[in-house]
Amino acid sequence: MALETERPGGAGQVFTFADRGAYLESVEEIPEPHEFIARVRLAHADHAHDYQLAFTEHDHAADAAGGSSTAAHRDNNMRVAFVHVMADAAVSVLAILGLAAGKLFGWVFMDPVMGIIGALVIANWSYGLIRDAGRSCST
Repeated sequence: MALETERPGGAGQVFTFADRGAYLESVEEIPEPHEFIARVRLAHADHAHDYQLAFTEHDHAADAAGGSSTAAHRDNNMRVAFVHVMADAAVSVLAILGLAAGKLFGWVFMDPVMGIIGALVIANWSYGLIRDAGRSCST
């Protein structure tokens, strides 16, 4: 497969790709800035399909300088990973506290109460993540 690009100034370049099993990797380095029109031709035995895609990269400098604070520019994957780890830690602490209260004070009801509190905490975090991910998709 080959990919032909056209830069805003009209310069073109053809990239070839190496099959890496689960993905294709460009053999040539793709120069900065990553702003171009890509033309892809997929050929099969007796016919071919041509596709064209305009690609414009957002401004990394503005993001790094805090130029955009919208949810669309947040890394939701990193946030989900962080919330997942924090939720695991919080639920573990709540479970230990519930079991300790049951053992030390005979409050056998504390283990299920801590489980319910943990579920509410996770539901609250999950709702916030879903809400923010929805905002970033709609902008």
